Amino acid sequence: MIKERNTGSSGITIRGFTIDGNREGNTNVVSGKGYYNLIHLSSCQNIKVYNMYLTNNHGDGLKTNKCTNVEFYDNEIYLLGHEGLYASSCSDVEAYGNIITCRTNSGLRLYNTNRASFHDNVITSEGSGGAGIEIQKYNTPSMDDIEVYNNVIYKTALAGIWIFGSGSYSVSTANVYVHHNQIYDTGTKTSNSIIGGIVSNGFGGLIENNVIDGAYGAGIVQKTVYSPAPSGSGFVLTIRNNILSNSRSSSGGGSGYGINNELSGTHSFILQNNCVYGNAGGDSRNVQLSDSDLKVDPQFADRNSHDYHLKSKAGRWNGKSWVTDSTSSLCIDAGYSASDYSKESQDNGGRINIGTYGNTKYASKSGTTEVVTNQAPVMNSIPDAAVKIGKSLTFTVSASDAEGDSLSYSASNLPTGAAFDSKSGVFSWTPAVGQEGTYSVTFMVSDGKLTDSATATINVSKQEDTSKQEDPSIITGEIYDNRLREASPDIVYQSSSFIDVGAMSIGRYRDIMWFDLSEYADSEEISNATLSLYWYYPAGKTRPEDTVIEIYRPADSWNPDYVSWNKKDKGVSWKNAGGDWYDRNGVLQGSTPYATITIKGSILPDNSYYELDVTDLVNEYISGKYDNTGFLIKAHTENNNYIAFYSSDCGYENQKPKLTVTEEGSVNQVDVQPIDVTVSGAKDNRLREASAENVYQSSTYIDVGALSGVSRYRDLMQFDLSEYADHSGVNSATLSLYWYYPSEKSRSEDTVIEIYRPADSWNPDYVSWNKKDKRVSWKNAGGDWYDRNGVLQGSTPYATMTIKGSDLPDNSYHEIDVTDLVSEYVSGKYDNTGFLIKARTENNNYIAFYSSEAGSENQRPKLNLQLKQ
Repeated sequence: MIKERNTGSSGITIRGFTIDGNREGNTNVVSGKGYYNLIHLSSCQNIKVYNMYLTNNHGDGLKTNKCTNVEFYDNEIYLLGHEGLYASSCSDVEAYGNIITCRTNSGLRLYNTNRASFHDNVITSEGSGGAGIEIQKYNTPSMDDIEVYNNVIYKTALAGIWIFGSGSYSVSTANVYVHHNQIYDTGTKTSNSIIGGIVSNGFGGLIENNVIDGAYGAGIVQKTVYSPAPSGSGFVLTIRNNILSNSRSSSGGGSGYGINNELSGTHSFILQNNCVYGNAGGDSRNVQLSDSDLKVDPQFADRNSHDYHLKSKAGRWNGKSWVTDSTSSLCIDAGYSASDYSKESQDNGGRINIGTYGNTKYASKSGTTEVVTNQAPVMNSIPDAAVKIGKSLTFTVSASDAEGDSLSYSASNLPTGAAFDSKSGVFSWTPAVGQEGTYSVTFMVSDGKLTDSATATINVSKQEDTSKQEDPSIITGEIYDNRLREASPDIVYQSSSFIDVGAMSIGRYRDIMWFDLSEYADSEEISNATLSLYWYYPAGKTRPEDTVIEIYRPADSWNPDYVSWNKKDKGVSWKNAGGDWYDRNGVLQGSTPYATITIKGSILPDNSYYELDVTDLVNEYISGKYDNTGFLIKAHTENNNYIAFYSSDCGYENQKPKLTVTEEGSVNQVDVQPIDVTVSGAKDNRLREASAENVYQSSTYIDVGALSGVSRYRDLMQFDLSEYADHSGVNSATLSLYWYYPSEKSRSEDTVIEIYRPADSWNPDYVSWNKKDKRVSWKNAGGDWYDRNGVLQGSTPYATMTIKGSDLPDNSYHEIDVTDLVSEYVSGKYDNTGFLIKARTENNNYIAFYSSEAGSENQRPKLNLQLKQ
């Protein structure tokens, strides 16, 4: 459909629109036979194809033949008739940031192409299709500079990655480097022989730090499955630092080995420090595991949700912050001794981790959390409660413990009929007739050695009719959810495994969803309805803008078999493309949503549910005020804030959207959210004048002041305050920093630490003395800030603390009162840009505190809040 005007053309850019191949209108054409490629370029140079939506044809998305310098990125490829990208006899090819759903062949393919890299792509299949990535060589052209990394490849019909050669050529001309990929559940077409995690023949190279989990046939296999293997021998693959787990048997691919060599006469493996576990057919076939390989459970954080971080007592990244586990994976610090580990955060044990996060900043940490002197647990306050005879009262008693000890609870003076769970702290009671009155119940918490207690007063009043009591229930009837996609406005997305909101450069995304509420037609009112959506994408990637999700009432009924961006039913258009809706004030296309939730652009998907309170809208439906037309889901602003949730067709029951309904009068819940809150998990970066372009994101310390003849030092720090936006105010906010350096050494000047408000948001992946984001400079080197009077680069700080030059570090927390600045953030007066921390004078007064990357939880920065009720 698009081709070059002249052979030898250079500087071709194709971006920002949709090409739909009208597959249904071309039934006389056979898919994959070279007909109707959407873009086909030959003998061209310097090509860029990005931000495109390519769909629904009988050929390739982009085919390049004898081209050089090809970039293919940030595209969405959906159900083509051949490859998403097919580079044949090309050089210098790069494909990244693409989302690809295969239908016929592979997502990305190389044929006799060199100096190529495929990275940071997400590739899957929808029922049919081929391999995720296909690398093919025939005869003499060199393919010795091929790199495949940081991709997520899952549920492809054939192999996750298929590498193969044929003909006659030197071994040295065929080499691949495959690393840091997540490959899971691949090879779903189990009767085919081209299945597995990685299938290879005719190539040498290095395959390291991948996770290959749940593949059909084998995790990694060398075998001939298509064309005859190349002549000759000496093809060696080094398999290093990989996790090969839970391979499954299949009729076409074999019994489900971790690693398998069916070409042992001409091909071989070198195995170094891999982990093999739970493979149906066994750990290996026709290859001997090395002494450095592990045969243990890798202890994934959450295999069911495909979170392949390794559990760690010392620290594991959960997508938002570092958390600790009760056990540590044996794959930590178990990698190849000569592998680079410099990108792993401290404490990294001086050795790379096995698995996909080895030698990355998200590698799980070594060792254990530091043992400290035991402190008593602290019981959170318990408000007085009131309940009527015959109605249920439940609340949860909770406490905090500085060491994170396991806590148990007990209660005294329990009323007759009341129950209390000593493990969960849940109190429940339904008073019977005759139990009117006032009761005092004392609750106690213990860490096994020390205790704390609190007393709650419960007032019980006369009986009321309890005939309408119900437990909270999840809607189990019919559920419909459809994607609405602006870039393909007439396509019906009824069976996608995900729903999405926000926008990319190619267009906006919305969703429409419907639950069957007929069982509640006789209910007078419900007390609560919660819509839960499971957030999973974009994995490991922040967005430039926040995504504020909003719920509206669709203005009319819609047909899930035909609804799209343009139409609500077959032959029936929306009045407004993208859907017609009413807001909670009854305004058509209004902007006051029934429900909203904010997902910060800086937050990474954590593979968990996010909840929206849709009680008001559901009540309008069950009362009969309006017909149930479901939910229209969109982002408040639709710009650079694309995110995706799993849909009702995702295949996993515990990831599908759900609507939880509680009928009126079922339970009287007591809000026992603590008044005192400790916020941890700060983002903190050092700013160092002497290395003004360096990013210091993973240092174990932050520092202020100056060293004579060297430079000045400042810091940026930000805590997540989003969950406190609904509180009426902040009584106090205290920033605690743990001072430890310079040990046993005084300074010639006092260090007066000051806190200011950063003038703009900043990116922890790129912020430095000179820059606040990638290629975005501060107006003032060393950071832009406002003081408490709103003066840019002003000198009246929000908070200050003096550490005398004569004082020595005491290895304890030092506190700064930041109440005024935190109140401005929580109230919404200003966006939360965190704290800029500097010394008033910067001269011979250098000191350092532990950062959020410190090995001990009890030394990291923390923000203690006291919130108003």
